[in-house]
Amino acid sequence: HQSRARSSQQFFQKNAETLKENQRRIAEWEQYADSVSDVLNNEQIATDARVMEVGPGESQLINLLASSFTTMVAVDNSAEMLARARATLRQSLMPRVRFIHAEPRALSGRETFDLIVLNMVLHHMASPAQMFRDAGRLLDAGGRLLIIELRPHDQDWARDACGDLWLGFAPSDLDDWAAEAGLERGQG
Repeated sequence: HQSRARSSQQFFQKNAETLKENQRRIAEWEQYADSVSDVLNNEQIATDARVMEVGPGESQLINLLASSFTTMVAVDNSAEMLARARATLRQSLMPRVRFIHAEPRALSGRETFDLIVLNMVLHHMASPAQMFRDAGRLLDAGGRLLIIELRPHDQDWARDACGDLWLGFAPSDLDDWAAEAGLERGQG
């Protein structure tokens, strides 16, 4: 686990500049942005909800979240990627977002959230199952975990080009990890 985590951090430290272009070869934000907006609208989450995005990177999702909620936390274990998230965020939304350079589990016990968002980051994590357990501890009762992730694929080039540790996930794996963490399945 520690070796995979170090490998992932080293990848982002070395490849932050080229990552966005390589990720576009897999899935661009524009391809699923409407679906994410629909899910958030269907959940009817209050604008004053406590929101955390894990690993925001250069995705435009940070702007959607910051414009939809009055405060949010962007957390990443890579200082380089956190700086890129900060650069992606529209200046007018900057006061709404607190940036934290840490692993999500480092926040456990310090604060809780109504919504945690994992947008194309689970496949970079050393232990996806651990992230579910961490989310279970970080979510308030009735809180939601929104996962936007790849299904299993055979694009092995993504390991070197994008730092992927996992080549997607079967929905049943996500459901199993959620159940083990005491979470219930919501929208599919």
